[in-house]
Amino acid sequence: MHIVDANHTLSISTSSQDPFQHSLYKQYCWNITSTERMGLRAACQFFQSWPNSIYASMRDGVPGAPQLYSFSENLPAEMFTARGQIEIHLILSNSAVASASCEVQPYPDNSGLICGYGDIALDDRHLLSVSIPDNQVSWECVWLITVAQRDSFVVFLDLLSLNLQNYQKLSFGRGHDTSNRSSLLTEIDSGTFKSDNGSSYFFFDRNLWISLTSFFHLGNGEERIQTILLRLENLTSVEVECATGQVLCTIDSKCIPMHAVCDGKAHCSDYTDEGGNCDYCGASDLVLHLEEPLTILANASQVVGTSSTHFTGFYGIYPGSDGPVPDNSSSDGVMVTHYNEEPMQFECVWRLTEPAGTRIRLVVEKFSGNQIVLTVGNGYDPVNEIPILVLDTNSGSFFLPAQVLSSGQGMWLTLGLSRSYGYLSELRLVFTTYNTTDCDVSEFACPSGLSCLENASHVCNGERECPGYGDELGCGLCEKHHFECALTGECVPRYQICNGKADCYDRSDEFLCGYCGNETTRTRPNVTYAIEHNNPRVECLWKVESDVGTKIQANIQKLPRLCRVTFVTTSDPDDLDKIRTIRTVGSASSYKKTNYPTSISTNESVMVIVKECFTSGYADVLAIDVRQFTDVECLPNQQRCSSGIACIHETAVCDGLADCPEYSDEIGCGNCSESEFHCRSGDQCVSSDRLCDGNIDCADFSDEFDCGPCGEGIFDLAGNRSFNISSPGWPIDEYPDQLQCFWLVVAEVGYRIVLIFTEFLIEEGYDYFFCSNGVGFEDSIFEASGKYFPISLASSGNTMFAKFTSDLSVRKKGFLLNVEQKPAKYVSCGEDEIACKKDELVCVRNDTSERGRPLCSRDECGMGRYSIWSYPVSFTSPGYPSNYPNDIHCIWEIVARKSESILVSIEEFDTERNSDKVQFFVNASTEAFELDGTTKVRTIAFNATTVKVHFISDLSVTNSGFWFMLNGNYSLKSEKPCPDARLFDCGDGSCLSVDARCDGFVDCQTDGRDELDCEMVSCPDFFLCNNSVKCIYWPMVCDGNPDCPNADDETERECVTHRCPTECKCKMNGIFEVACIGGWNQTTIGRIATKVEDLTLSGANVSVLDAGLFKEFSELRILRLINNSISNFEPGTFDGLQNLTTLNISGNLITSFEADWFHELKDLQSLLAQNMSFDWIRNGAFNGLKKLKIMVLIRGKSSLKTAVEVEKDALTDLESFEMLYVDDYRLCCEFVELLPHFPVTNCKTTEAQPPLNLCGDLMRNQLLRVSMWVLGLSALIGNAVVIIWRCFQGEEKGGRRTHSFFVFNLAISDLMMGVYMLIIAGADIHFGEDYSNEASEWRSSIVCKIAGVLSVLSSEASVFFVTLISLNCFFSIVFPFSRFRIRQKSATVMITIIWLAAVCVSVGPTVFVGSDSEVYGLSDVCIGLPLTTVPTSYDTKQHNLGDSNTIPIPVGQGNQPAWIYSIILFLGVNLLCFVVVLGCYVAIFVKVKRTASRVRNSAHRDREIKMAIKMALIVGTDFACWMPVIIMGILSQTGAVDIGPDMYAWIVVFILPINSSLNPYLYTVYTVVVNRRHALNSELMKSRFTTEMKTKSLETLSSSLSDTNKQS
Repeated sequence: MHIVDANHTLSISTSSQDPFQHSLYKQYCWNITSTERMGLRAACQFFQSWPNSIYASMRDGVPGAPQLYSFSENLPAEMFTARGQIEIHLILSNSAVASASCEVQPYPDNSGLICGYGDIALDDRHLLSVSIPDNQVSWECVWLITVAQRDSFVVFLDLLSLNLQNYQKLSFGRGHDTSNRSSLLTEIDSGTFKSDNGSSYFFFDRNLWISLTSFFHLGNGEERIQTILLRLENLTSVEVECATGQVLCTIDSKCIPMHAVCDGKAHCSDYTDEGGNCDYCGASDLVLHLEEPLTILANASQVVGTSSTHFTGFYGIYPGSDGPVPDNSSSDGVMVTHYNEEPMQFECVWRLTEPAGTRIRLVVEKFSGNQIVLTVGNGYDPVNEIPILVLDTNSGSFFLPAQVLSSGQGMWLTLGLSRSYGYLSELRLVFTTYNTTDCDVSEFACPSGLSCLENASHVCNGERECPGYGDELGCGLCEKHHFECALTGECVPRYQICNGKADCYDRSDEFLCGYCGNETTRTRPNVTYAIEHNNPRVECLWKVESDVGTKIQANIQKLPRLCRVTFVTTSDPDDLDKIRTIRTVGSASSYKKTNYPTSISTNESVMVIVKECFTSGYADVLAIDVRQFTDVECLPNQQRCSSGIACIHETAVCDGLADCPEYSDEIGCGNCSESEFHCRSGDQCVSSDRLCDGNIDCADFSDEFDCGPCGEGIFDLAGNRSFNISSPGWPIDEYPDQLQCFWLVVAEVGYRIVLIFTEFLIEEGYDYFFCSNGVGFEDSIFEASGKYFPISLASSGNTMFAKFTSDLSVRKKGFLLNVEQKPAKYVSCGEDEIACKKDELVCVRNDTSERGRPLCSRDECGMGRYSIWSYPVSFTSPGYPSNYPNDIHCIWEIVARKSESILVSIEEFDTERNSDKVQFFVNASTEAFELDGTTKVRTIAFNATTVKVHFISDLSVTNSGFWFMLNGNYSLKSEKPCPDARLFDCGDGSCLSVDARCDGFVDCQTDGRDELDCEMVSCPDFFLCNNSVKCIYWPMVCDGNPDCPNADDETERECVTHRCPTECKCKMNGIFEVACIGGWNQTTIGRIATKVEDLTLSGANVSVLDAGLFKEFSELRILRLINNSISNFEPGTFDGLQNLTTLNISGNLITSFEADWFHELKDLQSLLAQNMSFDWIRNGAFNGLKKLKIMVLIRGKSSLKTAVEVEKDALTDLESFEMLYVDDYRLCCEFVELLPHFPVTNCKTTEAQPPLNLCGDLMRNQLLRVSMWVLGLSALIGNAVVIIWRCFQGEEKGGRRTHSFFVFNLAISDLMMGVYMLIIAGADIHFGEDYSNEASEWRSSIVCKIAGVLSVLSSEASVFFVTLISLNCFFSIVFPFSRFRIRQKSATVMITIIWLAAVCVSVGPTVFVGSDSEVYGLSDVCIGLPLTTVPTSYDTKQHNLGDSNTIPIPVGQGNQPAWIYSIILFLGVNLLCFVVVLGCYVAIFVKVKRTASRVRNSAHRDREIKMAIKMALIVGTDFACWMPVIIMGILSQTGAVDIGPDMYAWIVVFILPINSSLNPYLYTVYTVVVNRRHALNSELMKSRFTTEMKTKSLETLSSSLSDTNKQS
């Protein structure tokens, strides 16, 4: 709000205020008020580069005041308002340079000078003469009249001369309060002043007011004077006497001039001026004859002339109802009037008289026109009689033919205008007479006289039995010709009954009128009844009744636009209080979508359906199916829907999905009340009557799912199901208007949703199909409209959301889509298809058709059609004035709506030369013009009403684009070939700037005339060809193609001198080579000759390269970007390098390889990346490299050596890959896993690796994994049992005690082997397939060191204990009488020494020796077995990578043990122990054999055999445990065999733990069995003492074997 006082001027401008910004315009608004009672003057100046660029509106600020809208060109320099307030509203088009400024200042109120004195004391005559001033926003004159004292008077207001324009009005009324609208008597405006000129209004009031107002009177210099005469006359008689030449209209209190009588327009309300002998309508007073019809016929047609519109036609009145239209003759009762009016505004009155004893029947057969009203009533007085029929063409809510019966003597008809302007098109009225019926005394005579009712009880009973409803008129408190509403008692005039518009609240005035079909339906079980109606002009009511105890269900099939349908039920139809509205669907708003619930039911046996429409423009069908039903019976695990229609499973209640027909299973859930719907996600509640109402209330749209006419809204694709999604009505009907359909599609986790477009046709630009990821529109995938659609599209995740909307008009066939789920890794575009997007795969044809690549750019391109009317239209490239996007193909259509030509004015133009182009097509195939770079074309004119414009950009480098102005008011046939005479005419419709003439470049595209006859040119910023007038751009110099006439642009001198930057070295040695070592930047590259084939760029501080930097270097074969500071490559960096075969990016700051870095390098064969600390290779990192054969990925010594993370889709395009060079063997594992065709032998490492390198799991197969757990648990549990059993066995004596002590410690050592195996098995599960990436960290971890200590400790302690036990047996058996015995004390000392020795040999090298030591190290299974060798030394050899690139690879020379300590321990110590054990048992066997031979007894022979088996087991298990390792160690160290990772794992799983796993079970169980048998046989053995003595040594052996079964 701005306030200005009398001494100041307020300056406002568009530059001093921030506008409301719109994509098409800027909007400004000021509200200015003066501080005093003064008017305001506004002087505005407008500046615009194109006509009609500023749209202005002004008003005086008073609420409800009209508002002026106009282009600034039509506004005067100054505007005034008599009131102290003004609003200035400006709209500036964004398509032109425009601005505005205004100065506003108060000015004194001069209305007194213009209007004269405002208070008038009238005692005779007073003349008011006013000339309304020009350029007024608002202006008003008010006069207050006070009549002098007289006893009997009359005041005349003579309208001598009125000349009113739009928004000007003359008003007068009683009293002196102009704001009191009830005092208003008459109002005259620009539409009625002509007919009122010469009229006189008369009044009997002493106080009157007169007001003359004007809004937006701009003026044209013509003076318009309004003249009014006030006369005060004495009243000498009862009736007012009009002046000479006037006729009295008593009912209207006015006198009209004689020329207004019989002029075809009723100036008197009772039509007295148009009755009598007036013949405009044939005749006014008509007499009917018995049994002779009379026809009134009118026909008119509109004729459009050059300067005006007029009507021609006739009125005819003639006897009869058939036959041809009569001619001009007036014989035989025929009266015909022809007319030719401009425009036609006839108003007619007819009064008909019938013969005595008869009544009149009128049938309106035809009636049409604009703003015309036909009114019919009883009698002869159109003013005081209540009409019995009113037909208004404006409402259109009537049915023809319409019949009316008179109820008394005579009938009158009037035909008039409902507004100030209108016309009649056609009218046909047929009148007949009929005799009245005589009724008995007991009968009721219908007012029409046509029939009788049996008795008076039929009167006012709610049933219309008399013709014309006469028995239901005048009932209750209603007057004679009024109808009483059934429930409310309201009174409705007779002519409003059955007129198509309900006037009763209960709509009883429109019930059973016959134009809504069968309005009462009585249902039966198992029968469905259809209710259909398609007339929007009438309101309908249908009553449905079912059997007592049943319910009613209504299923909506179709709902018309802009109509509302209400469903009502009641338990008592006669009680208004018991009527309840179930649901109202539809809307009167054109902005609200036509969604509706498909099922509506009632618990009562009565349902009333009411339909009302709010426009007559759409004849849509309302279709509802109704049926009666009873509640269904449900199973125990089911729940009945609240309506009783269906049963659902109890788990479906409140599960977020509506399963009941009326959504009752999701109502009252969560924190929602019993009348609220619980939205699918979150805690939002929505009233149940807002479900399917076209308004989105739930944030997740769930309140509008599964609504009519859209159908099912949620699709679950689990189980690889597929579904069709189609537009409503498909394929039979076109889809309805005002649709809003939602679909949610859900796939299984790990799957993507694929939407396939089978057929698609919707209204372009108005109806849309949207698709997005997730459950809303935050992550949009695609938007389709018209006939252009993709082949398919896919979601990025496992959910997809779709929406279809249509507007209020134009229907099309619609669409059919198929939706299915696919595993994410298998989703791709098909053959001959390309993907618009990567994440949300949108597949289109791989061509330039409008279903191909251009479809990908629809989102960026914006509106597809520009319509040119009478003002210029701005047309810009996407994003202008910012840069346009890469890789777009836009297609626009320019249509001239009011001319036969199109002029394109080029305001700004800047695209990438030779790459990004604008093409103009006059028809579908012929290209008219093409523009690129910085063109000098300024205008292009087309003699066509339609021009198509294509704009294509490539993958990289964008500029600001273009700004065109489109105008439809210029023609090539104009005398001026160019709109600006300063422009150069090319003769083909294009015009160039002045400096385009003789500038060395051809700009006229048809014949190049701008460069003809040029003697010399000057192009200092370009290359001037020798001995020529041709100039070329510098990038064309030394590009491999001669462009100058003498090819002087391709000489070696030009290449080396002019196209070699000073910071680079260039040489031509068969090929053009350029090396820029330090000091180069990105501008350097633009100065390098584009035919270079070998380019080196190094030593610069460049972090990111611009997209398209190399796009001109199409001949480049080798590119070295080494030792710079590059950290990232933008997509499109290598655009144009289609022939590049070798790329070296070594020595940069790259930490990860990102997607699509090398996408453009289709022919690349070698990629080198050395000395870079990268740790990640992303999905799609090598996309496009289908021909790549060699890759070098060496991180160098500066890297932390953490594993490189390679995502699963990073290598998908490496189809020809052959060789990989790395410095981390784990990368080999990644490539082997992700590239099935790539063998691990083709992966070369540049540094010495540990003896073993595993790829994948620690345990290479499932058998190893299971065996590891089985044997580990066996060793752990078995030895634990032995330890526990030995602890609780009891005290033993002598040799048995010593042996038991040895076995106890042996079990402890074997238990450690079980723990070790379980640690390794657990690590295998923990790391899984990622083990190779964690191998080095695992080998150096604390857990692995502990496992290594346990493995060596267990193995060596077992070896030592077995050796000790074997020696003890040897001395006890071979020398049974020797004094040398291992007693308990010495046994303890030996055990202690063995444990200390085992701890030393296991802990020392494992803990204190480094991972790169040659003494000892840990393998992947945390034990260093003597099975591997390493090279004695390394010799570096250079591997040729092609294109003069080599890489040093270390090659091992000679072999040496990997760990010398393992050789000593496992091949030396263990072999020695095995020899000792073997010797002991051989000696024992020999001794026992000799002893047994002395005793010839079968029992002793059996013992001998058993003893041999036991000894074989002892020696065999030792051999199986130790000798494979010893033998393979010897073979591997001598170079005879190579032990790989797989064999290493098999040895660890199946050889090392043999003794530890088997010994506890074999020998502990055996000891128990032997002891029991020995107890049973002891009595037999006592019989012979001698035999006992001879066999002592044998028994001793048996006992020793039972107790000392070793467990190594």
